[in-house]
Amino acid sequence: GAYDQSQGNYSRAFERYSKALKIFQESSEYGKTHRKTFSIALKAAGVLTFMHQNEKAERIMEEIREEMCKARGDKDYQFLTSATHHKTHVDSMTIKTNLADVLMRQGRLDEAGQHFQEALEGRKLERGVDHPETLDGMSKLATFWTEQGKNVEAERYHRESWAASERIQGPNHPDTLDILSGLALSLSNQGKYPEALEMRQRHVAITKDISGAENSSTV
Repeated sequence: GAYDQSQGNYSRAFERYSKALKIFQESSEYGKTHRKTFSIALKAAGVLTFMHQNEKAERIMEEIREEMCKARGDKDYQFLTSATHHKTHVDSMTIKTNLADVLMRQGRLDEAGQHFQEALEGRKLERGVDHPETLDGMSKLATFWTEQGKNVEAERYHRESWAASERIQGPNHPDTLDILSGLALSLSNQGKYPEALEMRQRHVAITKDISGAENSSTV
């Protein structure tokens, strides 16, 4: 399903996700209330939003919500941020991120932002600030706020993810450079042109250094 979705073959992707969902729901190992089952259902709903079948996607999401509530006796998705087992909690954060993607494509931006935020906080708690999954969550949230025009929030998370990426992956890593570029954009959008220019110049300088090192190694 993921491959078909990446190729824009949404009908085929939905068909594959639906088959996988049925297998998981009927499985004695997983069943309807397992987090992996929820995750597949959310992926199916996400594909439907790409196909502009939002009502059908909404029905799937409502079914997921009801099953979650039955499974835990909680309201809405609150249990996703209260799990104590490490692996279970990380799986929960993945579901929250998938849900945020679906909500964002439906234009439900406030809800999407809340779920992105909760997924990030959960990863910080369980994985730590410097874990790659936490870094990915920070980057997703920064990009989300940039796309919504909330550049103050975007700057905050771009700075946080940039500092973490430099520590984890180094200043020359492609992910670090992408985050640096995003930070420059959020600064520019706020009229902070001198600092935005500084970030862009830093980006250019690092890129040149990388190119120079690669060229010299091939001589």
